[in-house]
Amino acid sequence: MKKRYLLVSLLTIVLTLSIVVSAVCVFAALSQQVSLNTTISVEAINAVWTDENQSEVSQLDFPTYVAPGQSISPEGGLFVKNEGVVAYARFKPTVKLNDVESDLVQLTINTDWIYEESDGYYYYCGASSNGTIGFNEFALVVEDIIVSDTFTNKNSGDNIKISFLVELLEKEDNSWKTEWGTNLPDQWFLVTGQSV
Repeated sequence: MKKRYLLVSLLTIVLTLSIVVSAVCVFAALSQQVSLNTTISVEAINAVWTDENQSEVSQLDFPTYVAPGQSISPEGGLFVKNEGVVAYARFKPTVKLNDVESDLVQLTINTDWIYEESDGYYYYCGASSNGTIGFNEFALVVEDIIVSDTFTNKNSGDNIKISFLVELLEKEDNSWKTEWGTNLPDQWFLVTGQSV
């Protein structure tokens, strides 16, 4: 009888411990949800931003609460649509936490866009189109927006500002030299056939 009582007591303790640990884990996971004051603005020069359904996007909604490592981008990503003549394109993302540039929000940029460190822009280098986007054509820009796994409760209430700027310049008039300068990625020159 003592063995059975001891076994039942041990089983009760293990079960109780299991419930407590589970409750603590669930509470810890919930407490890692961070409340943010966030805006994502999208701007375009000679173009518009769209989602995968080709619906125009004028602003992105950021969830009020996020978990570390959470993906917050619209399904299918963000595209740019050229509304003018055949053009070269560049894109610049800016992420600021309390008005200071931050890497707490990470972006997955489509591989057709090549980064130039000197100016912080990504230049469109789609090889199949010689680095241009045609009239009424779409190019995928941002594949994913991910909240860094270093986000913690101490970031609750922080102000995050994310802005996406895309610029398209007419291919034929070579305005890229005066507007963008000549310090562009080597890949861009290779794909477009342009030279300094």
